Amino acid sequence: TYERARQAALSFAGRAGRDDVAIICRNTTEALNHLAYRLRLRADDVVVTTVVEHHANLLPWTRLATCRYVECGADGTFTVAAVEAAFDAQPAPKLLTITGASNITGWMPPIEAIIDAAHERGIRVVLDAAQLAPPRPVPASADFVAWSGHKMYAPFGAGVLVGPREAFADGDPF
Repeated sequence: TYERARQAALSFAGRAGRDDVAIICRNTTEALNHLAYRLRLRADDVVVTTVVEHHANLLPWTRLATCRYVECGADGTFTVAAVEAAFDAQPAPKLLTITGASNITGWMPPIEAIIDAAHERGIRVVLDAAQLAPPRPVPASADFVAWSGHKMYAPFGAGVLVGPREAFADGDPF
């Protein structure tokens, strides 16, 4: 049953047939914390994120690394160019962690273009899909994706973290 649930999560995230894993967590918050712990970031590693993130997608990274924030305009949005400027500032970032849809306004950034810009620079992408997954397809191009079942009318206490198997192959358990 657990393995079928993992396969269903991988299929939902567009990752069936890839060497990815789906880790069942309690919610998006736990999934992001698990990932932050697993990636073994150092205090001087730069993580690009935005000021429109849910608190759950800010705290894990600020505790472990140096965050570089993409600001937003008065309308609560930002551009791909603003994200690219954060990518191109020095020191070079190791990671982008970004929401697929704002939990405040519902605005959805141009996530595919942002993921492409990150990957062009060798930056891995964490997608907080808690608000995105219920109404829209989850971009399979993100390196890591987290979402909660309760946002999709599943029982409370079910969330998922999806990412490449190699990222979880060694290290201490969470």
